[in-house]
Amino acid sequence: MNSSYEHAVQVISRYTSDLNSGQIFYTDSNGRETMQRRRYNRTLIDRLRQDTVSSNYYPVTSSIYIQDHQNDLQLTILPDRCQGGSSLNSGQIELM
Repeated sequence: MNSSYEHAVQVISRYTSDLNSGQIFYTDSNGRETMQRRRYNRTLIDRLRQDTVSSNYYPVTSSIYIQDHQNDLQLTILPDRCQGGSSLNSGQIELM
């Protein structure tokens, strides 16, 4: 990684697939319950802020997944430790 960056840089892992997941993805809440998440689901005040990436990241304790309901497919990632996760584009999962 280039050490000449002037701003903070976060390293992510991005998993890209051909799934048509739309704006919906799922994360576990506490290792027991799964929560449906919607990308860019924010209030008007939040939308006025320029920080659109971080507002779409959620805690991932044990799983994050996307689904393609038309083709009956699912992509699930099971991290080995707690991380932040998101799906910023259809068919993608990111972990930080």
